[in-house]
Amino acid sequence: MALEDALELARCLRDLGGVEEAFRTFELLRREQVEKIVEYSRSIGQRKHAKNPVQVFFRDLMLPFFLKQANHQSPEWLYDYRVNWNDKVTV
Repeated sequence: MALEDALELARCLRDLGGVEEAFRTFELLRREQVEKIVEYSRSIGQRKHAKNPVQVFFRDLMLPFFLKQANHQSPEWLYDYRVNWNDKVTV
């Protein structure tokens, strides 16, 4: 995400009139993707948070299975974000 942010911010600074406008536009361009990632991360974190000993036992028992499945069901949207450097940023 840091590299995506850096590229988008560089595009905004390159194409827009001032720094304030560039940052405002940058935030608008990145907000949807960042909010999706935050929500996705929150859902993953909640699944790992088990305190009940029975839940902990079954989580640890099933974890290897879920990790194997995760490799096959990778969320492409998370890794497939593309910044087209040649496109001009417009407001």
